[in-house]
Amino acid sequence: MIWALALAVIAGDVVGVLIFRHVQRLGHRLPDEARRSRPSVWWLAFLGPVWGLLVWRLASEPWPLLVLWLPLSAALAWLAAVDQDVSRLPDRLLTGTAAWTGVSILLRMWITGPSVGIEAVLAALLSAGGFAVIHFVGRGERGFGDIKLAAIIGAAAVTVSWPTAFYALVGACVLALAWGAARRDATFAFGPWLAVGAVLAVGLAR
Repeated sequence: MIWALALAVIAGDVVGVLIFRHVQRLGHRLPDEARRSRPSVWWLAFLGPVWGLLVWRLASEPWPLLVLWLPLSAALAWLAAVDQDVSRLPDRLLTGTAAWTGVSILLRMWITGPSVGIEAVLAALLSAGGFAVIHFVGRGERGFGDIKLAAIIGAAAVTVSWPTAFYALVGACVLALAWGAARRDATFAFGPWLAVGAVLAVGLAR
């Protein structure tokens, strides 16, 4: 198990560096965003410990969970870095993340039965609905990208358990509100907090 954790940390660090280098190329920016300063996404180095945490938590679970969550955590880190830079979650990245989540859930269904897929669809609808309410109550302060990402996280987290899905999204909201209150600024990117909430909920799930 120690060797598996060490390999996971090393592999996660390598992937984190690759994502960092890609984000630093600024290919995700639109023409009117070109003059922004380069994003400070040093925290991508923590993808290694995140992969170690996920392997430690999910190694005893059915293997499709690791197949889902290791790449998904990398995609969440990428989305969080882009959102931090331009306050936008690109549809191209969201579509790829949703596709990977869907394929992994189909794999889990093939092994364990259709109930996983039904729960994933229900969790995605509930998560998207909850964030749609936040979007409309906040008069669009939270974008549709956050709604889509919440749906993906809900569908993925419920493969671990329903409480995990609940804590992932509620935890993200609590962390985001605390961050906004500390900075006295409500105009921050929500994507990074959705990513953190998801990883913590899965990594610390009982």
